[in-house]
Order: sequence, then C-alpha cells, then structure tokens
Amino acid sequence: MAAPAPAARPAGPPASYLQALAAALERQKRYPEAARARRAAGTALLRFRVMRNGHVARWQIERSTGDADLDRAVADMISRVSLPAMPAEMSGESLEVAVPVRFQIR
Repeated sequence: MAAPAPAARPAGPPASYLQALAAALERQKRYPEAARARRAAGTALLRFRVMRNGHVARWQIERSTGDADLDRAVADMISRVSLPAMPAEMSGESLEVAVPVRFQIR
C-alpha cells in the first residue's frame, strides 16, 4: 500500500513580489548624515503588514540597529514608502513581512 501524499502547503508570495517590496524600501532608505559622520552601522529587523493594495497597515522595528539615528531612518523609510499592490494570484487580504534593513559604510 502506498503512503498517503503529504498535505499541500500553501505557496508563499512570489519571489518577484518580495523583490519588488525590497526594492521599494531600498529606494526610500536614507543614511542619516550624523550616523554616517560617526561611521555608525547596523541592521534592523523591520516587520510590517502590507495590505492587498500596497498600503502598510502596521509596522514595528523588531530588532534595533543599536543606533537611534539609524532606527529613526528605518521608521522614516517605512512611513514614506509606496509599496506595490499584491499580485492577483496571491491569496489573502494582507501579507506579514520581516526584512533586514542594513546600514553600512562602504
């Protein structure tokens, strides 16, 4: 007797949509001059819920960069971003996303 097939797992969002979200966020990211002058660097973990129309319903910095200026820059970035709408093939009314936001001096 054959083993039962595993239950189908719901597919996640398309990689192209996640890339579009990341690109939109990156376009709004600004490295604060005061932080740059101090050579401050760090990575925040930003969690947000995006609605089907691209509106950010809520957000929080789940992990700080360790620098107040950089954390404010993350807040400014998510506050002014215009995200793309969810693709028609995606189910649900919203999507929870967690993304690292890196600030580093090159």
